[in-house]
Amino acid sequence: MMKNIYQQEIKSRLLQLREELRSLSVPDNHYSLGHVLDERTCLIERNGAWLVFYSERGRMEDLHTFSSFDEARKFILMILNS
Repeated sequence: MMKNIYQQEIKSRLLQLREELRSLSVPDNHYSLGHVLDERTCLIERNGAWLVFYSERGRMEDLHTFSSFDEARKFILMILNS
């Protein structure tokens, strides 16, 4: 049950971030939140860490690892809003 609550919290945070990116007029096809899609900046959670990277041909390029969602959120906003 705790795992489901954690997954719901992650989903909620990612949806809020998506809305924030849209309010900044960042095109949806520039990023992927929660899933890895090629040719996009991705933010995913893996084993309690938050990863931000550019996915290219199945590889994680320019990988940055964060211990909190808030740190990862600030970083991806900086990248995509520049």
